Amino acid sequence: MFCSVGQALVYHLSDIKGMSMWPDKFGAVGLSEQAAQEAVRVAGSFMLKARELQQLVVVSSAGNRHTVLLFSARNICTEF
Repeated sequence: MFCSVGQALVYHLSDIKGMSMWPDKFGAVGLSEQAAQEAVRVAGSFMLKARELQQLVVVSSAGNRHTVLLFSARNICTEF
């Protein structure tokens, strides 16, 4: 689920980045190319971490799932 959300974020943020590179048409909106690039990078990192979390949950045994999930969620939150 998180990965599809991450893919949608990267898709739309890439559109915004493209608009930021066209100042004649979208300059009035005030888009920054550097900020848009950073947003795409962060969304990509989120997507990778979500995939990592998904793999951890699948690999862990049924008894340890909650522990692994909570530990991984804390790690993801501290990295952003």
